[in-house]
Amino acid sequence: MFLDRYLTELQTSLASLTDQESAIEGFVARLVECISSGGRILAFGNGGSSATTSHFMADISKYVRLNDGPPVRAICLSDNTPTLTAWANDVSYDVVFSEQVQAHCQTGDVVIAVSCSGNSPNVINGVKQANRMGAHTVGICGFDGGELAKLVQTAIVVPGKRIQQIEDVHHALLHVVSVLIVEPLRSQA
Repeated sequence: MFLDRYLTELQTSLASLTDQESAIEGFVARLVECISSGGRILAFGNGGSSATTSHFMADISKYVRLNDGPPVRAICLSDNTPTLTAWANDVSYDVVFSEQVQAHCQTGDVVIAVSCSGNSPNVINGVKQANRMGAHTVGICGFDGGELAKLVQTAIVVPGKRIQQIEDVHHALLHVVSVLIVEPLRSQA
């Protein structure tokens, strides 16, 4: 019974993406533009969302290139454990992403923050720093989007009853995006 209920709720959350088609298309267009111009894509999140951003950066880096596309300058800021823990230990966990954004981001880059709650201080601070630096910010959020949805230029909010279902949809969404960016980038290598 729980499996049926979980999957039914998951289908409802997945279906919510069709209502956000224009935001998703805008996100894809921004990524294509950024990659075509040699810009960077930076992504970050906490916990499961950190794993989601790491997976997405690996997917687009490899998938675009394997399909006759240009090299992709994609960095998951959650993956740099020594830097992340040094900032957390020596200053505050609230700055672990904002300090890395300041070091790596340039005007025109795309910065992607993934957060189910949309309210993690370190994620919010990373997005604020990216906005100050002229990046295009994207929030992949859950529930009502939290503060993150209000701060980014592109917000995709996945409603759901459980964090696990929201994370499932975030993975599916980013797999769709990784497939959609390939065709416009093909043969730009």
